[in-house]
Amino acid sequence: MADTPVNPGDSVTASGTGSVNPLAGKWSSAGGCTASAVSGVVQDWFVHTQGIYAMYQRVNQWKDCTSTFGLTPTVEYNYIDANVNVWTNDQIIPNTTFSACAQVVQELTLVAQGACSSVNFEGSGFGTSGIFQTSSEGMTLRPARKNANGTYNETLGYCAENFNTVMNKIPGAYVCSGGWDTLANAKGNLAQLNSSLPTWCPTFNPGLVNI
Repeated sequence: MADTPVNPGDSVTASGTGSVNPLAGKWSSAGGCTASAVSGVVQDWFVHTQGIYAMYQRVNQWKDCTSTFGLTPTVEYNYIDANVNVWTNDQIIPNTTFSACAQVVQELTLVAQGACSSVNFEGSGFGTSGIFQTSSEGMTLRPARKNANGTYNETLGYCAENFNTVMNKIPGAYVCSGGWDTLANAKGNLAQLNSSLPTWCPTFNPGLVNI
């Protein structure tokens, strides 16, 4: 049965065999995942981490670029060409204890250059080039699920994929004052990209990402 989050604003402290930072978000599951149910219980734990990194530049799509007499090449539209790296890591931590199940939200940082650019989403949009990257990995921590035979019922392993994608198409040549390259549009484009990432790494959880 899938885990169901409860009281996501609560804070819990996880402590295992190593150094673990405080994690936000208490979880509950059919197997009992509240702090009182798992604290001090030695068992196998499942931990999922994920992140993305991308660099991009704005590109013009030209038309009327033939040698036909009298035609002047013009920009039909411009767009963001982004090279994206996405990764997930799903593993088992055996025979250890934590105070509760938990999750950490994945945070993104945008660093853009050129007109209409922003830094950390404090300004406008993508500008003409830049990067957006994970400043804090997303993470899920809970007891490992097993089937009746004691075999892990988890998708485990490391996934890392690289791909190019087109974002933020804008009619005509890029003009900052045109009102297209805005903070809202940039976040909308990133949300659309975020929802597609499980296509590349199946265990990537878009719901862990704060945009």
